[in-house]
Amino acid sequence: MAGQVLRRARLDAIVWMHAALLASAGVAVRFVAPLDANRSDETAEERSPIGGMAALLHLAPYRRLLAVAALVLGSYLGAPGR
Repeated sequence: MAGQVLRRARLDAIVWMHAALLASAGVAVRFVAPLDANRSDETAEERSPIGGMAALLHLAPYRRLLAVAALVLGSYLGAPGR
């Protein structure tokens, strides 16, 4: 979308467009229902950020996603002329 705006307007229009999108996200968050999570049945390890990362790393689809993302980013960074 920014490329299409850039064809018709100056660069500062994109900055203002992104500022408006960020402000609208701040307004829209008011309309989201609060999370109704019962965390009393979780252990302390599950509630910690490290425990959450360990739980993610135990999921095979998540590990596959990390591998694909690393390959894509690695190929982008290793491309000649970059």
